[in-house]
Amino acid sequence: MILYLRGGLGNQMFIYGAFLTLENQGSNVKLNGSVGFIADKQYHRTLQLQFFFNVNCRLEYSLLELFFYKLLVKIGDGKKFINHNLDYYQSSRWLLPLREMTPYRRQKRTVVHLRLKDYNLSFTRSFDKLISSTMLELKNECYLVTDDYDLAKREFPLIASKAELFSSTEIEDFRFIAESSHVVLSDSSFSFTAAFIGPRKTIYYPALTNINLDEKADHKWIKL
Repeated sequence: MILYLRGGLGNQMFIYGAFLTLENQGSNVKLNGSVGFIADKQYHRTLQLQFFFNVNCRLEYSLLELFFYKLLVKIGDGKKFINHNLDYYQSSRWLLPLREMTPYRRQKRTVVHLRLKDYNLSFTRSFDKLISSTMLELKNECYLVTDDYDLAKREFPLIASKAELFSSTEIEDFRFIAESSHVVLSDSSFSFTAAFIGPRKTIYYPALTNINLDEKADHKWIKL
């Protein structure tokens, strides 16, 4: 069975974790690390797992393979077709093998992740008050990681006023979240995978649209 790496860093983590899990279970699985990114004309995402792991995946491709992949996505993105699996594997249980491969050190701090560009912001007022009050109760140094700081300041003024902006590369943002002792998630595979594969922490999370929390590991989970 062929699994296709694609999407942003969070989705890549899910898919790679699923590959390792299935491989460890004795399944005959292969990992394609090319066509999912070549075909991404909207976001132009690239393979990023190599910054964290020694990933053994196929990077070569033919035009026929690319055409076939695009056809499968058009027919049913996220589905399985005989030996080709386009699942994003967005379930926490697939991330367990990655925790053993990431030697992060726990840092006492609170980080709030706000992913804004892809989501409806109708819930912001109640969310802003709830999270800002939680930040005060924890009495940690507070940081904000976001994809749009100007929008965050407009829509989440209380959070933005209480948290220092941490803005670096996507890779360093991921590591910063992973090492934090308290994390407030967006409905985002990026912050979810970062928080999960890092050391034990308290995780505050909203209603998750696509991610299945079927394995909690040793984290403390608090639903917002």
